[in-house]
Amino acid sequence: MRPLELTVEGLRSFRSAVTLDLRGRDQIAMVGDTGAGKSSIIEAITYALYGQPTFSGLNRELMNDTATTLRVALRFRVAGAEWEVVRALRRRGSGAVGAAQAQLRGFGADGALQEMVEQARPVNDRIEALLGLDRDAFLRTTVLPQGRFAQLLVADDPKVRSAILRQVWRTDELEAAGQAAAAACAASRELRARLEQAAAGYPEDPAAYLAGLREQEQQAGRAAAAAAETEQQAAEAHEALLAAAAERARVRDVARRLGAFDAPGRAAQLAPLAAAGKELDGLQAAVRERQNEAAHQLAEVPADDDGPAVAQVAAALTTLLDLPQRAGEVTAAAGELGRRSAGAAESVAAAQRD
Repeated sequence: MRPLELTVEGLRSFRSAVTLDLRGRDQIAMVGDTGAGKSSIIEAITYALYGQPTFSGLNRELMNDTATTLRVALRFRVAGAEWEVVRALRRRGSGAVGAAQAQLRGFGADGALQEMVEQARPVNDRIEALLGLDRDAFLRTTVLPQGRFAQLLVADDPKVRSAILRQVWRTDELEAAGQAAAAACAASRELRARLEQAAAGYPEDPAAYLAGLREQEQQAGRAAAAAAETEQQAAEAHEALLAAAAERARVRDVARRLGAFDAPGRAAQLAPLAAAGKELDGLQAAVRERQNEAAHQLAEVPADDDGPAVAQVAAALTTLLDLPQRAGEVTAAAGELGRRSAGAAESVAAAQRD
């Protein structure tokens, strides 16, 4: 923290408002007689930052006896940003001092207001966060009244002194960084163990392993093609099996029908038809012979009186008159024979189909 400007009014020796410009100065010495206000400047800075004096007294003890208002404004720079804290006390007509008022403002690089905090407790918390020091650590390190330096180095409890020095040098941040680094190392070790375990499952020669995988892929492709062909052949064989099963059923049906077919009985039925056919053939031959004979006899009848005798003509007429009857008998026999032949042909066709 670097103070830039301090305005003091109504604090101890500073009854009227006084502004100290501290910009552009690396070292400052406050020299003067006793009571000139040297320690009042330290009190003003301490009060501006923490709202309390360097001693254990009350805030109203800082106020000038003749002043009705105590006002301290400190403008400072920390971490590259400028801040201004203002604290004030007012004395009422009764002589009592009212509650302290506090305000903290933060400015950007262009001087624009970026943050504002009001009321004593929030302002104290924000300043402690900005400086990294509470009031006690600030008094023990930055402001060292007479005897306080020896108290810091010798008289204080080692734990208290260590806590103060940790605040001064911000070793707590180093400790936090160490803890974060330890946690990161533990996480890194765990990650490394997982990576090593994962790497153990990888081949030593990735290129050769990849080539082997590609060869396996090709083999698997060929095996898949062969399997597809086998599947096609199996489907065709299955279809052939189904066709064979259907053919087998048809053959069984034919065998059953053939088993029920009485071949000797059918042959016995067909024998009379064959005999009738032969008889019909004989009748037809006889009719043709009689027709030829009648035609020959008619051809021999003369056209004049020198023709055949009456007996011959009568015989011829008798033959001619018998011809229609004989022809009818032959036709009827032929029809009967035809019907029998048709039945026989149908039986033969059925036998052939069976």
